[in-house]
Amino acid sequence: MVIGENIKPNQLSALAFAINNRCVIQIKHRGVWRTVEPFMTGLRCDTQCLGLWGYCRDVVPQDGNGQCRWQFFAVEEIDHLEMTLYSFEVRYDFLDYCKWLDPVYAVFKP
Repeated sequence: MVIGENIKPNQLSALAFAINNRCVIQIKHRGVWRTVEPFMTGLRCDTQCLGLWGYCRDVVPQDGNGQCRWQFFAVEEIDHLEMTLYSFEVRYDFLDYCKWLDPVYAVFKP
């Protein structure tokens, strides 16, 4: 399944499906393909930007405090989304990292 360009209702539905069914997704974010375990969509508290909170499987991105695989991806910056045939297990530390995100669409339920 491929979805493209900006925020579309089917993109949010695909993200909800991936979150609820523990499907690994590939997203093209700012022109770079990333493999992500999606955990939550919501509004970032400081910017009110709709985004995806997920665990990056392919790279360890750099942030201001060092390395962290938990990342926020603005939904409007996701050019394409593809479902994979892979699933993932619950990572119970995800809530420790997403306290600044207000869930509004789908939340992963362990």
